[in-house]
Amino acid sequence: MSLTRECANRSELQGPNVGLRRSTSFRVRETILVGAIGSLFICTAACSDDLQSNSSGGRPVMGAGTSGAGTAGVGVGIAGSTSNQAGGRANMPTASGQAGSPTSSIPLPNNNPGPMAQAGGMAAPPVMPPPAGSGSPPVAPPPAGPPIGTGTTCLKPGNGMYTNPGPYKVAQMQVDLGMIEASQHTGKFTIYYPDPLEASCLHPIVAWGNGTGVTGSGTYAFLNSNAASWGMVVAESQEDNTGSGNFHKAGVDYLLKQNDDPMSKFYKKLTTRAGVSGHSQGGFGASQGSKHPNVVTAAIEGATMIANAKVSVLILTGTEDIVMNAEGLVTNAGGPMFVGNWEGGDHVTTETVAGSLTGDKGSLQFTRLYAAWFRCMLADDPVACKMFMGGAPGNCGICKDPGWHGLASKNL
Repeated sequence: MSLTRECANRSELQGPNVGLRRSTSFRVRETILVGAIGSLFICTAACSDDLQSNSSGGRPVMGAGTSGAGTAGVGVGIAGSTSNQAGGRANMPTASGQAGSPTSSIPLPNNNPGPMAQAGGMAAPPVMPPPAGSGSPPVAPPPAGPPIGTGTTCLKPGNGMYTNPGPYKVAQMQVDLGMIEASQHTGKFTIYYPDPLEASCLHPIVAWGNGTGVTGSGTYAFLNSNAASWGMVVAESQEDNTGSGNFHKAGVDYLLKQNDDPMSKFYKKLTTRAGVSGHSQGGFGASQGSKHPNVVTAAIEGATMIANAKVSVLILTGTEDIVMNAEGLVTNAGGPMFVGNWEGGDHVTTETVAGSLTGDKGSLQFTRLYAAWFRCMLADDPVACKMFMGGAPGNCGICKDPGWHGLASKNL
């Protein structure tokens, strides 16, 4: 079954040494997969124009209120599913801004917790009180981590196989943060977190933004629940227009506020070092969200960003993605940066649940590197850091893995 939809958006985003496909029309294919989770309808977009490149200066940025021009929309829905596993979506609405109830739990081995510390082994800094009369959550400056690869982590070590679920069970809940932007469709977030939380080790925090047209949490749950199984607490926006970065900032602020709320399950359980992430428009939104004072790293798929002295960057893309020649971006990196370009990887399969369900090798690698990047950059896990260190394309930990079209790094 197929149908064709003509899109009105005719725009292009380009940056230094990187080009994006120009989206002028999309052919939508409906694929039905029948299994334990029910029927999965995957709308995949194929751009009709030729690939284009541009070496002009300036990186692509999504300003507030933009519609995600230059990115391909992805829509994934799950019909007939009653599963509450990590790939499913919780259906437990709660009062605005309040923590909901856990809806899924995946049993995994437990280890004894270490001494109270940030996930990177450092004592937690004092939380700064908000200004008088301010409704904003408290913001503490994130502590500086040790040189990459030299630290230790107080998180459970697991087996280092980051493609697979880590040493923590995973639970999820929904929260509604209300009005974030006037044009939004929803203020809901899905929170993925280790269950139980460590008693004496603080968990790193991450805020995620969906790609254009993707609502809910089902499309990227596989990615963020896996990261949670390795110790992260991820606030995944369910909004489908996240390019401004405001939803990333709201996710970070929510978790920081929960960390300072004695009534919250996250009270004094979280670090103040934050990461941002996203796919497509959500990846560009992560670039904007990285301006939050607590954000120190970003991991994005199908979008571009350049690392600076404050924020390290992981870019995951593929040869069939809308992003081209992303490896060249590392030339201008002012901080740690790693780019992985998967041979045959595309924008709507490799980087979404569609690839995860079919066992796409690129999807498995992206899942692995996404969790490992945050373990390295937010939890100072030396095992995870070794995957990226040594210099790409020849000497990094994953440099000998088959399937990569290109790898590049700087300051690692």
